[in-house]
Amino acid sequence: GMPLEETRRLEGEISELGCRMREVDGRIGALREKNDLFVLASIEELSIEANKAETPLRFGAGRHAFLIDGWIPDKELELARSGLAGAGKGAVELIEISWIEGTDEPPIKLDNPGAARPMEMLIEMFSLPKYGEIDPTVLMLMTFPIFYGLMLGDWGYGIVLVALSLSGAFKKLMDKLGMSGGAPGLSKILLYCGISSIIFGLIYDECFGFEPFKHWGIHTQLLGIAFPVHRAEPEMVGAMLKFCVYIGIAHLLMGFSIGVYNVKAEHGLKTAILEKGGWIFTLVGLVMFAVTALPGLLSGGGLPLDNLVLIAGIAIMVIGIVMTAVVEKINGILELPGLASNLLSYTRIFAIGLSSIGIALAFNEEMALPAIEGGGIGVVLGVLILVMGHGLNIALGIIGPLIQSLRLHYVEFFTKFYKGGGVKFNPLSVRRKYTKEV
Repeated sequence: GMPLEETRRLEGEISELGCRMREVDGRIGALREKNDLFVLASIEELSIEANKAETPLRFGAGRHAFLIDGWIPDKELELARSGLAGAGKGAVELIEISWIEGTDEPPIKLDNPGAARPMEMLIEMFSLPKYGEIDPTVLMLMTFPIFYGLMLGDWGYGIVLVALSLSGAFKKLMDKLGMSGGAPGLSKILLYCGISSIIFGLIYDECFGFEPFKHWGIHTQLLGIAFPVHRAEPEMVGAMLKFCVYIGIAHLLMGFSIGVYNVKAEHGLKTAILEKGGWIFTLVGLVMFAVTALPGLLSGGGLPLDNLVLIAGIAIMVIGIVMTAVVEKINGILELPGLASNLLSYTRIFAIGLSSIGIALAFNEEMALPAIEGGGIGVVLGVLILVMGHGLNIALGIIGPLIQSLRLHYVEFFTKFYKGGGVKFNPLSVRRKYTKEV
């Protein structure tokens, strides 16, 4: 035949087959909608039965007896004992053997109050604590939102964060990004950080980059401090930087103090006092020296060698260095510059806040307000700039303080006491999603 006629015939067949394929796809889709849950439930149930059947392969067994070796949390020990006694009708005995140091370490199951459990995700992202180490989850519940609020510090943005968390919008966004596993915990953390941002936003008098309290003439004094605290004012820069360093001093002292407990549990009281106590002395001496020496050095007046605080600070710092060197040798001395670096790192709390304020002011005063004051279409354009600009700043406000607060905990805080390396407790249990026992 003619090529053109053959081509048309084949195109007709292709079109007919395409119609049939669409029809079959529709039938497949209908069957999927009708039976997908049944198939998933069947797979789940059969997988559970297969795991049950394979479980005895993990046990030591002879002709007349079997042995199961595993870990049970202390709180569930009696429940397991009574359950085995009932199920085994007296033929099963549970023998408790306490962990012996030097053998395989027990797995870790974090046990925190309900409010602190979302923070466990941040601990697991870093590393689970070793057996016997202090779990820092509750500490992070207190300090992480505070650092976040100090950085963001805008009560308008804080209200948006709280709304995103409570409405479930943040969780839905995480689900779409394929991060549904951590969505509930992150959403709760976002709620805590939003509340903290509202509190510090009221203290700073910041709402979407505006200063409503200043506009309304609202101000007061508490303990000699003027409220609200306008942190972006030029005269406040020095005070805010000092405040951030003081926060760092308190945070590091907390870390070293916890380190005393952890080192004592692992190496004894003497080593703990020399190592972590030495770092505490070094930090205190460094602060005393800096507070008295820096004003004179910066003004060109030199060191005030007749100042007793300065002399005491040098003496305490030297004692601390010697104590640390006894345990950590040369490594402890080499880490000394890092201590000053750690303290200065806390100034990022103020820096991140200033960057957020700068972006908000740029959208408000340089773009949106001039457009609105022009009237007409400028009003619509100005409102769009406000919405889009502050939407971008909120996105940056979620990510920036989150990352920097994590850094202050992981790098500055945890390194003072935390080793980690624990293995997560993975119990032998049935996890059902599509089925339930009846």
